[in-house]
This record gives sequence, structure tokens and C-alpha cells, in this order.
Amino acid sequence: MKKSIFISTLALLTLLAATLYAVAAPPGGPCGGPCGGQAGFAGGDGGPDCQEPSDGPMLGRMAKVLDLTEAQQASIKKIQTTEREKIAPLREKKRANREALRQAETASPFDESAVRTLAEERGALETELTIARARTHSQIDAILTPAQRDLAAKLRPEPGEGRKGGHGGR
Repeated sequence: MKKSIFISTLALLTLLAATLYAVAAPPGGPCGGPCGGQAGFAGGDGGPDCQEPSDGPMLGRMAKVLDLTEAQQASIKKIQTTEREKIAPLREKKRANREALRQAETASPFDESAVRTLAEERGALETELTIARARTHSQIDAILTPAQRDLAAKLRPEPGEGRKGGHGGR
């Protein structure tokens, strides 16, 4: 019973993380490749393979669409920079975990315990990154006026819309 609840919770958190990731990533990605995602206004982490910061074009587009003041833009840039610095170690751990998981999945003989441990670690990292994205969204929303918040909410894609096209049909 506890195991099924844990698995259900982990699946739900993974789905939530994937949804927030898709919403937070800028379309096409700042590095023009595997960073692509849906339009969102949080300045996401740019995707697993992207090493570029994502607040440049994103902040400019957000400033234009939401008619942000200079003070709002400066505050948002500071939030994005601070959050990016906070999550940098998590992103590096996630990258290392992804690599270790790839190796463990193809190891001979197969070590289920090692894969399980790495998968659980990945879930914990996704949880922390999801919390960081939600914190960033919340901090940015606090800076916006009620009218700007309403417009930003309307521009965010509905859950489940995800990317159209993308890499490998993701």
C-alpha cells in the first residue's frame, strides 16, 4: 500500500515538474536547440542540455507583452539571476544523475537496486527544481500588477498542451 502511494506521488510530482518545465521554458530556447519549450514567464532553467541563461530574450518579450516598468524588469532580472545561481548545483547533480542512470540502465549485469536508487535521486532533484520554478513564478507574480498577472495567466499554456513538434515528438 505504501509503495503504491509512493509511486503514485512520485508519478504526480514528475508530471507536475514536466508541466512546469514546459511552461517555464522559452520557445526555441536561447541556445536555439534542445532547450526549446513553451512560452512562459518564469525564465526556466533552459532544459537539460542548455547551458545558456534564459532571461535575455524571455525578459524582453515579457517586458513588451506585459508592459513592464524598468523597475519591474530590474526586479525580475534579479530574481531570475538569484534563482539560477541557487539551482545551478541542482542542475549539475541532475546532469550527473542522468548520465549515471544511462550507464546503469545499460550495465551488464543489470543492477535494479542501482537504477532504483538513481531514479529516486532523480525524483528528489526534480522535486527541488519544481519548487524552485514555483518559487520563481511566485516571486515574479508578486512584482506584477493585477492586470499584468491576469494577462500573464492568460498567456500561459493550459496544462497538457506541452510543446508542439519539438525534438523527437516530445
